[in-house]
This record gives sequence, structure tokens and C-alpha cells, in this order.
Amino acid sequence: MANRRKRRRQKSAFTDVITLITSIAMIVIAVLLMVFVYFYIKNNSFLDSLPFFGTKAAEETDSQAETEETGGGEDSTEIDIQSSYEGLTRLEDGSLIYVIQENELPGFDPDCVLDYEGDNKILASSWYESGEYLYYFGSDGKAVSELNEGAMHFTFDKDHILHAISYNKNYAGNTEDESADFPGLVRDKTLWAFVDEDKKAGDLYAVRFKKTTDSLTHELGGGSNPQYTSKYAMDIAEGYIYYLAVSDSEDKVIEPIAGKLFRMKPGLEYREIAAENVKGYKIMETGDGYVRVYYDDGSGIHCTNSFRQDDSLRIFPEDANYYVETSSGKAILMLEGGYPVTLESEAFTAGNFIYSINGLGEIRSVASKSKVSIGGYTYTIENGEAFGAKKARVLRQDSAGTIEVISAEFDGSVRNIHYDFGTSRMIAEYYDGTGAAGLVNITKDGDVDQLVDASDLGGSVELYSIQNGEAVVKTGRSDAPFKKVRISATYPITLGIDPIVLEADDPETEPETETGPGNDTVQETAQTLPTRPGPGSEMTAAAPESPAQEAETVAPAEAPQTEAVQAAPAEVVTGGPGGGVIETSPQPAEQKGPGEP
Repeated sequence: MANRRKRRRQKSAFTDVITLITSIAMIVIAVLLMVFVYFYIKNNSFLDSLPFFGTKAAEETDSQAETEETGGGEDSTEIDIQSSYEGLTRLEDGSLIYVIQENELPGFDPDCVLDYEGDNKILASSWYESGEYLYYFGSDGKAVSELNEGAMHFTFDKDHILHAISYNKNYAGNTEDESADFPGLVRDKTLWAFVDEDKKAGDLYAVRFKKTTDSLTHELGGGSNPQYTSKYAMDIAEGYIYYLAVSDSEDKVIEPIAGKLFRMKPGLEYREIAAENVKGYKIMETGDGYVRVYYDDGSGIHCTNSFRQDDSLRIFPEDANYYVETSSGKAILMLEGGYPVTLESEAFTAGNFIYSINGLGEIRSVASKSKVSIGGYTYTIENGEAFGAKKARVLRQDSAGTIEVISAEFDGSVRNIHYDFGTSRMIAEYYDGTGAAGLVNITKDGDVDQLVDASDLGGSVELYSIQNGEAVVKTGRSDAPFKKVRISATYPITLGIDPIVLEADDPETEPETETGPGNDTVQETAQTLPTRPGPGSEMTAAAPESPAQEAETVAPAEAPQTEAVQAAPAEVVTGGPGGGVIETSPQPAEQKGPGEP
């Protein structure tokens, strides 16, 4: 019985050992399972180090690599760059291309499309926008890391996204594309813009522009409100000129505009601000009449498509529409829309007139003009005396310098001649044989008619404006100092004649001084009329100036002409009409109209 009891105790000890080992094993398995689950959630990073899992991990890695090569799997960057040949595509060497889909082709310039690996098309030599990211693809179709466009220097980050823009002050221009007559030229199909190197403020230049439908160039903002820019910091988009002044100057003219990116449309009386503290910029047209502006303000690249009007300055452009308002008893120069030209100026150009105005827009005086240049001819009036009576006639001079008489003589004298683009005729101040003041209408064929409404203007007349088929004049009448005169209501004074060339051997005469009623003393040249010779028959005349005396710059065939704004100096010319020495008085430069040579 004792042996049987001993065997039962031995069997119980063995069972306990087995139970203990089993429990430990279960605990180990549970711990391993927990560790496995933990690291699996952590992207099973530890499995690669275990031989048991190594093969499976390697198979998964190979499978993932194969998936990427065939175009599946996740995107390779945060900016939706595809690993397949569609849209923005990252190549194995890290370079970036843009694969154009067939339905996108019509939206791209054919010159910016390259064939790539079979039937694929990629973008080349072009900018590309993706959201607010901007890329540039070079001539080989790959995104660049650095680019120069004129004076603007662009750098791109490791993902080839535009990262910074700066203006290169040392940029000297492209001699192959740039004309010496139009430095800094930028242009599109309807508009040219360039800088005026003769008008500077520190290291900045005044902006000039030309519409392709116009033969003249104009100063952006007008001669009294010039807009300044760095030389190669302009662009044109959707009819606007964009310009940037990059300067550290503390000059009172430069400091308020330094670092500001402005835009202005020719013909508008205000400018807009796109951004401030600008180091460089890039304009992208959206194709629907709008633009997006990418600019660098030192803190990074920003994008905007909104602009605000700059209320610090009201612009009065040369090519805007102006009129003279006289209802208050004073002559006020007004911008179309009812804005007085609140700008002090001694020589404000408005259409075909040059005014001296005060800060309230009141006209102090109007510059007198002695000639009109239109249609290849320069027209002048020859005044003088014959048989003791004042006489006048119309002359014209062609580009070769040939001077012709185109009207018969008529009584009286004529001065201050302006061209009316509405009627294609010249309007001038007129004094008849008795000294009464009025206005005449002169055609390019030499017909001279007096304006009916201007037959009783008193002892003096001064032409202030031509607007809406009327001439605004200041008269010698105390009860009505200003009057509007209809241009269409006229009666004839004399007719035009077949042109008669003035020969170089016409008799020489001496100049004399003539004083017109209500006018300052005017020095004019004298000359005998070859069509009315006879004893005691003498005539004083203002001879047309030679082409060399014209204050204008004639541009090449495809280039815009430049307006002159300075007076022609007095000079002595030998061999003019009459064959003698002709003394020409200083005259204001004549402003030419659209389409003139």
C-alpha cells in the first residue's frame, strides 16, 4: 500500500511540470502576438530583420517596386505628381515632365509640344500652372531649376516649383531683339511700351507707349504725371501696362512708388496696385481676359488676381478726352467724366492744345500755334500788306521742302491755327480788314470760310478748344468773355487754287513787326507775293519752316513716332522763298494728329 501511495505522488509532480511549461509557452505566445500586432501597425518595420518574415517582406518590396514601374500605387509627392505618363510626371532620374493628354492639346501652343516615347506629348519651353504652383519646362521638356527672362531671375525648389523671383539691375538688354530707339520695349498685338531715356528720376525712367492703331507715342500718365519704372521691369497683358520701380532711393518722387507693382491701361485716368514690396514678378494670362500675378515680396512667392485703385494719384493721360467748361465764367479744363484737371502745369497737353493751368484746372493761357502738319504736308498762313491793306494766303510745304501757295489772297490776317480731327479742317483766329475778330475754317485744298457765329466777337479772339463740333473762344466782349461757336455754319472768304510753287529766286524783302488787336507783338518774316507784283505792293509773311526745323522725331517704318514737346530754336536759313535771308521766330512745336507721317 505504501508503494502505491508513492507512485501517485510522482505522477502529480510530472503533471505540474507539464502544466507550468504550457503556461509559460502560452504567455510567450501572447507576448509575441502583442508585439507582432504593435509592429504591424507601425508599418511592420521590424519584420524585415526576422528571417521568418524576410522572404515575405522582400516579396512585398519587389511587388511594390513592380507596381510603381507599371504606374500603380500612390502618388510620389504631395502635389499630385503622377508616376504614370499623365499630367505632371516624375521620372526615375528625378526630373519632372508634363505629359499632355489628347483632349488638352488644343489649349497649348504647337511650338511648345514635343513628342516623347511613342505617342506621348510633353510640354516644352513654356510655363505651367498647377493650382498656385508655377513651373517652367525647358526646351527638352524637363522642368528647370533656374531661369532668366529679361531682367527677371527665377529659381525653383527641389520639386521644381517656383521659389523666388528677383530683378537683375545689371541686365543690359537683348541687342538682337531691342531697338536703340525704343529701349526696354515690350509689346503685344495692340500695344507697345518702352522707356524714355531722356526723362529720368534717379535710376528710373518714364514710361512711354504706342497703340498699334496710332502713329504717335504717348507718355503713360501724361507729360505732367509721368509714370516711372526700372528699365526692364515692364510687361503687357490684356491691354494693361505693368511696371515696377526697383529702387532704394529716398527721393521724394521715387520713395512712394519703390517696390510697388502698378498697372495702368492707356486712356484711363488712374492706376492700380497689384502688390507692394515686390522684388520681382511674373504675369500669367488665364485666356479669359484675366491675369494672375506671381510676385516675390521677400517672404516667398504669392499669387493674386485682384487689384486696387491707387487713390494717392489721379492720372491725366495725354491721350484721354478733355473739354473746356465755361459755365462758371472761367475756362476750366476737364477730363471726360467731369473731373477738373487739378494739376499745376505750364504746358499741359490735351489733344491738339497746350495749356497753362493752375491747381484748380483753370486755364491761364493757351499756347499759340503757327502751323499744322497733316497728311504729309505742313500748312501755314502767310500774313502781310499789299497796297496798304492787310492780306493773307494759305501755304503748304511737303516733306521735300517744296513750298506752294494753295489759296487766293484774302483780306485780313490769320494766326493761331489748330486742326480739327472731327471735320478734317483747320480752325484759326481771324481779324478782318477793319480789325474785327472772328474765326475761319480752312480746308487742306486752300478754301477759307468764316464761321457765322464768330462774326461779332469784339476786338480780340483766342481759341481755347475744339469740341463736339464747336470752337470755344475767349472774346473781347465784356458781357460774354467766353463763347461756343458752331464750326459747320460758315460763309466763304476765298477759294483754293491750283498749287503755285514759290521759286527760290523770288524777290527779297525785309521782315517787319506786326501787332494784332488784343495780341502780343509778333515777329514775322516778310516776302513779296509773286502773284501780285507792282509798285508799292509789299507783303509780310510767316514763311513755313524747313523740315529740319520741325521739332519731331520720325521713326523707322515699323516703329512708333515720338512726339516733340520742346520749342524750335530761332535760326537763320538761307535760300528760302524770296531768295534772301529768312529769320524764323521761335515757335512751339506742332502736335501732329493720328496717321501723320
